[in-house]
Amino acid sequence: MSNIFIVWAGFTLPWLTLVFMKKDDVKRLMPVAVMAALTSIIIYDIGLRIGLWSIRETYFPFASIPPYILGLFSVLTIWIFKFTYGRFWVYMLTNLIFDIGFNFFFLSYFLPIRGIWGILTLSQL
Repeated sequence: MSNIFIVWAGFTLPWLTLVFMKKDDVKRLMPVAVMAALTSIIIYDIGLRIGLWSIRETYFPFASIPPYILGLFSVLTIWIFKFTYGRFWVYMLTNLIFDIGFNFFFLSYFLPIRGIWGILTLSQL
């Protein structure tokens, strides 16, 4: 499986899951996804500029914005809010579990092994 397929699948496939959600719920929860994506993009850009991580492969529309933030991360935020809205502690626990999985498996293990992006260690700075 090529890296470009992984990048595009991480962007498009999550959005296709929103077909199973009511249109009103998508409209109501879209600002949450936009805010989460915006803050993640700002943090990503700061980390990129000061050299905390590096992009190893870029693709045209995603040269400066990682596609997993606009795809997988945003849609996952919508689904988490849909199922946990109004129950703060359930939201915190669910979000903690998904964030740990996203950060420690996807960003720290899967993407670096594929050579798509990498986190620099202190000795590499």
